Amino acid sequence: MIDRSNDVVSKKEDYRIIARGDDFGKVSIMRYPYIVDKSEYNEYRGHSSHVTNVKFSPDDKYLYSAGGEDQCIF
Repeated sequence: MIDRSNDVVSKKEDYRIIARGDDFGKVSIMRYPYIVDKSEYNEYRGHSSHVTNVKFSPDDKYLYSAGGEDQCIF
């Protein structure tokens, strides 16, 4: 469960954003490419169990996440 933003976030630095969901209900957002191991990232908790999918909207304004056990979409 991982997705990359559609557009370049910063033309100067030429990077995109990647989002990932995990088995503990958390969604992490980081720069892509993720070159340096242990780079900084933002982590958000909302689901009560595993995240089954994450997806950016076509215009990158929204990031959707789907939960497994809680059956919620954020």
